[in-house]
Amino acid sequence: MHCYVHEPEARETAEREGITRSAAAVRLALERHRGAFFVIGNAPTALMELLRHGEASDSVVIGVPPIGFVGAAQAKDALARSGLTYLTVPGHRGGGSPMASSILNTIGGMA
Repeated sequence: MHCYVHEPEARETAEREGITRSAAAVRLALERHRGAFFVIGNAPTALMELLRHGEASDSVVIGVPPIGFVGAAQAKDALARSGLTYLTVPGHRGGGSPMASSILNTIGGMA
């Protein structure tokens, strides 16, 4: 398991491209891990970035940006229409990192 948000390359890409560090971290993860299992609990920009890239077509996604975050409901709706294997909480209901980690831990406990 790895989070790329704090990687220097993600920071540099975000500054250069004028995107969030979360979106830049998704780009970096896609370069390094084809078919990854993505867990996005906070950043709607990260979820939208993931959905913009065809490299994600064989990925599994837990995408639960929380209510109140700009674009969260739209990002979750886009995930539901994406064709990816995913789990989300639709619309303006719930979300956030605690929920994302709980879902991941529950799935891990079932394996």
